[in-house]
Amino acid sequence: MSQTELLLSAVTGLLSVLLTIIGWLAVTLYNKHERLRSDHEALRVEVARDYLAKSELREVFADFKDDIHKLIGELKEDLRTSMWQDRRHATERRHGD
Repeated sequence: MSQTELLLSAVTGLLSVLLTIIGWLAVTLYNKHERLRSDHEALRVEVARDYLAKSELREVFADFKDDIHKLIGELKEDLRTSMWQDRRHATERRHGD
């Protein structure tokens, strides 16, 4: 085997090893990218679920708050009516005596 053939064989072997390493790196990077993309998608889904849960909770609290305000209004009206009736009865008793 001549020196040129030996050098060409060594360069070919070196290129083969180099291309194998580059291929391995490419596959490794691709797999890592896919894992990150999958993790990112799972995180997006989790964030969306949390947002929806918080949104639903806000709606429940808003409804609860509205119900409380409505009940307070009804209690105020009942109190006013009761006080008016008490005054009327007291006035009737004074005039009746």
